[in-house]
Amino acid sequence: MESLDRLVLSLSNTQSLTRRAAVNALFASLVFGTLAGRAAAQAAGPPHLTGSKIQFTSLDPAKPMPALKLFHVNGKPADLAPKPGKAMLVNFWATWCDACSKELLLLEDLQKVFGKSLDIVAIAHDGGGQSVVEPYLHKQGIKNLDIYLDPDGIATGVATHTRQAGPFVLYTTPMYYLVTPQGRIAGYLPGAVDWTSDSAHALIAYFLQTE
Repeated sequence: MESLDRLVLSLSNTQSLTRRAAVNALFASLVFGTLAGRAAAQAAGPPHLTGSKIQFTSLDPAKPMPALKLFHVNGKPADLAPKPGKAMLVNFWATWCDACSKELLLLEDLQKVFGKSLDIVAIAHDGGGQSVVEPYLHKQGIKNLDIYLDPDGIATGVATHTRQAGPFVLYTTPMYYLVTPQGRIAGYLPGAVDWTSDSAHALIAYFLQTE
């Protein structure tokens, strides 16, 4: 009888080890599958914007975004720099740009979608600065978006004997740049974007996962 009990216990232990091994194998496969899926997605590159003429253009190499000395809407100096671990969407706009008023409203909604995982900054390059931009924002009802002023073109300016070239190139208005959580300028979108679309959200999500 005692030998039978030992045999049952032995079989029970064996089955337990088998189940544990199976669970460990399943966990390992899930982890590997997740990592492999992420690696495959990264290798495939940023997703396309469905039904849009505007597509993301990657920059190679992706250079670090330096800190920029700009201004707040109230005219006070402001330092703008990437925050470690957070992606950044940089928008360049102007009060004379017809598409920009709608874009700013879309960006407000986009910020609500992604919350604290994404920094959205809108840089106005109007030469008039605060005197032009502040009343414009009030008229458009823009209240929940980080707005910066760059009346001197610090962010996009060419190099001169007194300053370095800005880290961004302004091809059109509006214009967008995406900065990775590691603070590198990954690429740009030249023109208006429908930030309510699933594909636009997928593009942002892609860079939130960039390592």
